[in-house]
Amino acid sequence: IQDLMRRSAATCLSPELVDAVQRHVLDGLPAHPVEIPGDPHHLVGGHPSAVVLVGTAPDPDQQFLLVHAQRAGDGDGPFRSMIERTEAPFLAVGPDLVVGYANPAATHLLGDDGRSLTGLDLRALLSSDSAPEVAAAISSGSATALRAAMIAGGGRRLPAEISIAALDNELGGAVLSIRDLTAQQRHEQELAGRSAVDSLTGLANRQTFAAHIHEVAASPESTELTVAFLDLDNFKPINDLLGHDTGDLVLQTIAKRLDHALGDHGLVARFGGDEFVVAASAPPGTGHAELEYLLGLAFADPVGVEGKQFTITVSVGIASTADRERMRPEAMLKAADIAMYEAK
Repeated sequence: IQDLMRRSAATCLSPELVDAVQRHVLDGLPAHPVEIPGDPHHLVGGHPSAVVLVGTAPDPDQQFLLVHAQRAGDGDGPFRSMIERTEAPFLAVGPDLVVGYANPAATHLLGDDGRSLTGLDLRALLSSDSAPEVAAAISSGSATALRAAMIAGGGRRLPAEISIAALDNELGGAVLSIRDLTAQQRHEQELAGRSAVDSLTGLANRQTFAAHIHEVAASPESTELTVAFLDLDNFKPINDLLGHDTGDLVLQTIAKRLDHALGDHGLVARFGGDEFVVAASAPPGTGHAELEYLLGLAFADPVGVEGKQFTITVSVGIASTADRERMRPEAMLKAADIAMYEAK
C-alpha cells in the first residue's frame, strides 16, 4: 500500500483503461460505481483485468477517485467485500423499487432481528409521506440526497438522510446510501428545547411566551385572551441579605407554584429577574376573575427555603380582550406591564 501512495493511477492501469477512466472523469464523475469493460489481455498491476469500477467516495468530505480493478474470473469479490464490511448502510433497488441487495449494515439498521431486506418493496421501508419523494428521486435518474423517515424493524420510525445514485446500466434502478439521523435529530431537539425555556426555572422564556400569545390571538376559536404581568414585591433584599442561591430557590418555588396553579388553563413564563408573565384563555367575560383566582393560589402560603419561611407578595397587572379584530399581543403585554407598575 505504501508503494502506491501518491502515485498516479495511470501507472497502475493499461493505456486503454486509462483512456476509459479519463472519459468518465471528463463527462462528470458519477457518485456511484460504473463498469468499464476491460479487455482480458489488458494488464492492471500486472494481472489480466476484466472490469474496472470507478466512482467517488460516499463521504462528501472525501471526494477522491475510487478505482477498483478486478482480475478476470474474480467476479465482484473484492469490491463487494468492501461494501459488505463498511459500516455505512447501502441498498440497491431496481426500477420497480424492489430491494435487490442490502449490505449487513443496512440489514442491521432496518431489518427486524436480522430479517433479510432483499425482495422487499422499498416503499415498505419508508413512511407514507417520504415514499413518494424518494420514489420520484429514483425515477429521475439523477444523483441527489434528501431527508426521509424510514420504517425500521418493529415499525420504529427512523430519521435518515438518503443519498441516491442511479445505476448506470440498461436495467436502471439506484444505489442508496443511508445515514441514520437519530442522534443528530435528538441533539437538535435538545437545543431547540433549551432555547425555548428559562434555564433557572424551567418555565417558558420570553420568546416562547411571545410566540404563544400570537398563536392564541390568531386562533379562530372564540376565547378571551388574558395576559398578566407579575413582579415580586421586595425580592431584592432576599438576594442582598441571603445570597443569590437562596433567591434562586425562591424563584424556582414560585415558578413551580404558578405552573401548577395554571395547569392547562394557560402558559407561565419567566420574563426576567423576578418578573413573570401569564397568558390564559377563557370564555368571553370570565378571563379576569379566573386568572386572579389561579394566581392567588400560587401566593397563598409562605415559601419555605432552607428552613426559612418567606411571605411573598406580588404586584399584578392584567389586560384582556374578547375583541378578535383588535387583539394585538404586544399591546396587551404592554398594558399589563403598565397596570402592574400602577399596582406596585
